[in-house]
Parts: sequence; structure tokens; C-alpha cells
Amino acid sequence: MANIYQNSYITLAAAAAANDSEGCFMQTQISSKEFKLTASEAYPPIFVRRKLDHWIIPPTEASMQQAPLLTRGWVFQERILSPRVLYFCRRELLWECECVITCECGSESQLASTKLDLDPDFESIKDNIIKRPRGKPSLYRRAVRLMYPHLFPNEQALPEDRYLDESDLDETYSEDETTSTNPATQEDHSLTFENWISTMKFSEKWHRNVERYSTLKLTKPSDYLPALSGLAQLTSSSLKLYAAGLWTDTISADLLWRVDKLQLDSGRPLETRGPSWSWVSVTSRVSYWTLEEAINYTKELISSDSVGTSFNRSGRIHVQHHPQPMPARSLNNISCTTEAKGENRFGEVHAGELSLTGYLQDVTLEYVFDSVYVEGRNWPKMQPNPLRYELRINIPALGELSVPFYADYILSNRAAGQLPDHTQLSLLQIFPGTCLVLKPTGQDSVFERIGVFQAHAAFGT
Repeated sequence: MANIYQNSYITLAAAAAANDSEGCFMQTQISSKEFKLTASEAYPPIFVRRKLDHWIIPPTEASMQQAPLLTRGWVFQERILSPRVLYFCRRELLWECECVITCECGSESQLASTKLDLDPDFESIKDNIIKRPRGKPSLYRRAVRLMYPHLFPNEQALPEDRYLDESDLDETYSEDETTSTNPATQEDHSLTFENWISTMKFSEKWHRNVERYSTLKLTKPSDYLPALSGLAQLTSSSLKLYAAGLWTDTISADLLWRVDKLQLDSGRPLETRGPSWSWVSVTSRVSYWTLEEAINYTKELISSDSVGTSFNRSGRIHVQHHPQPMPARSLNNISCTTEAKGENRFGEVHAGELSLTGYLQDVTLEYVFDSVYVEGRNWPKMQPNPLRYELRINIPALGELSVPFYADYILSNRAAGQLPDHTQLSLLQIFPGTCLVLKPTGQDSVFERIGVFQAHAAFGT
């Protein structure tokens, strides 16, 4: 199906149709007003009308009524894969291609394109990495080195203030990480800095697509991965190995999806769609930090030095202990496997497993209680807020603190597997100050993801 749209000349989209029986043409009266430029009969009158409101991202109730077709999950990849789309809207036609998106009423500046605004500009990132303030590596470069140490193989043993010029970034490196979507498939990646920039561009575009896709509707929840499989297949030419909505080439960044704001219906799907470390495991809209945001956050963490970035226990999600604290580093020894339900490796999955070496810290889940007044009582009743949770964490030099985090779903919901107040959890460091929140499964060294923690959200650094 994906090939049909990708190889088409033009796709006609009945954007205003609520179902397959309504067709392309709506019976809608367009209101206009007549004005005369002068009193002279030599000049014909002109007609004007208001600009129309079209769809926006994320969609609102109003925009969904204007273009119900575009709220459907399957339509998302069809729009992206089609080289040209002509939308039949309620009051006019809209055109979208790889060069332009435009409409009849002239409000195209308000339109959200599936093609034009998803290409990130990484030139500023490259320029900031190779800056040379007074011969020393910039904070920006140091931040990138902490997040992606394999990009700087010659800087590991050098003094902190020794600057290497851009030629060092052109040397190839080999990751000692084994990454595969099939246990029998292992691939060593040898990339240059330019290759990394190119890879992260595709990763950023994928993240933006996931954010948009996660707001859309599907009749069958099991279609969550299949309805994006055509776009995933197209992306695989750049990001290689696919794992239930994530990519092994960029697994560290891909793991850091988050649910910004829980809703009362935020949960796990009734039928498991994928492993807990994938965004397909939740029913909420998800977001990603951009690469620029992640680097700037790490830079601020370095400069403020108000929150420690090393953890006191090391391991895999199969944990191995070290006798003493170790410095902050990225993940190592990553192995990722998924089991597809059918022949389409980009479609539904039975299960998935992520094995890695990282740094863990023990924390405790804390419910947030609100005062609620009950009729017939003169004093408030304290009850847990299902949309807010905190972690009790021991921070060197700060002591024990209760700090907020991004929960993946309503943790107090029994249907989703309730986590009681004061449950013992762990933080797995992905980047300095940015961690996954994990709960033990009862199996030795095996965990399930339940959220994301970022130190600056808690401490204001």
C-alpha cells in the first residue's frame, strides 16, 4: 500500500469527509462581500471574503471538524508518501507538494505541512561543536562529548581544556555496541561526524513524525505500528535497523519520548502493542526533546554544576554492579530484539527486549496528594492526584528531595497495573541528568519503563 502512494502522480483527499460515504464535494455556501474601488462605472467591483481556518498541529476540536480525514492514523503516512496531494475541504481546495502548500483563501501561512517544516537545520549544531573559544572546547562541545563520546575518540585521554580542530571530527570511529532487531543479525557501524549529523537529521524528522502521529485516531489499536510501516520502511534506508517504533542507530535519543501531560484516559492499551520502552506502549500523545534542546540542557547542567550526573550503581537492564561510583557516560553494549507478528518487520510485534549497560540509581515513587472537600464534611480529605507523581531521590550535597517526573501513564490505575505509593524504582541514565524511570519486574535485573526524569525539570537548573 505504501508503494502505491509513494509512486502516485497525485493523491485526491476528501479532507472534509467524516466517512467513506460523503465524498469530495461539500454543499457549503461561501459568503463574500462586494466593494467598488471608485464611483466610476469603468472599474468593475471586487469581491472579498474572510480567510478560512484550516488544520493545525496538534489538532484541536475545531480543526478536526474542518478536516476529519486528517485525524485518522492511516492517512498520516499516505500524506507524507504522496508526492502531491489535492485536498477537498469544506469550502475550498488546498494543494500540498514537496515545494509548497497553498490554498484558495490565502491563509497558507497558517497551514501545517507534512513535508516542508520537518527538515531540521543542523548547521548551527555543527558550528557550535567546532567553536574554539580561546583555544578550549566550548561548553557546547563538552556537552555533545558527554552525550555521544564515540564522536571524539581522540579526546578521551586529553586534558579538558585541550582543543582538537575540526579534522578530529572527520576520523571514523567504531561503536562497540551490538545492535540488532534479530538475534542472528549484528552490524558494526563506522560513522564519521558528518554521517552522525546526517543520521541525527533523519532521527529528528522521525521524532517530529511520531509526535504528530501519536495525536491521531485508529479504529483498531493493533494498527498502531502497521499504519506507520510504510514511512518506517522509507526511513530504514537512512536509519537502518527498526525496533517497534525506534531505531537502533539512534536508540539513546529514541528512548527519551515522554508524555508531557497525563489525561484521565492516559494508560497502557488493553492489547499490548509493543515493549514498555517504545512509545507504542502508551495511549497518550508523546513528545521528544530536539537534539538542540538536549545539548543545551546538558550544557546548562555542566555550567551550573548544581546536580551530580554520576550514579552509584551500574548495570544492564540485566544489571552488573561496580564496586564504586563511575563517571557519567552514555549507554553501552546495546542489544535490541523484536519479534514481528507477521512478515512485515515494520508492522505489529509480539514482544521486544532491550539489553544494555548503563548507570542506575534507586528512587522511591511518591503520590502527590490534593485537598478535596467532600459534601457534609467541614475539613478537606486528602486524596492522590492521578495525574501527578514524584520521585524521592538522594542527591549529593542536596540530601533527599521529592521531585516531579514524566509518568508514561496513570500509575495509580489498577487496570494498567497499579504501582502503590512508595514503590521502589530505579533511574537509568541515558544522557547526563536525563533518565528513564524503571520498575523491577520480579525477574533478576529485568525492568519495565514507567516514565522519564530530567533533572532541570526538578531543580530548575
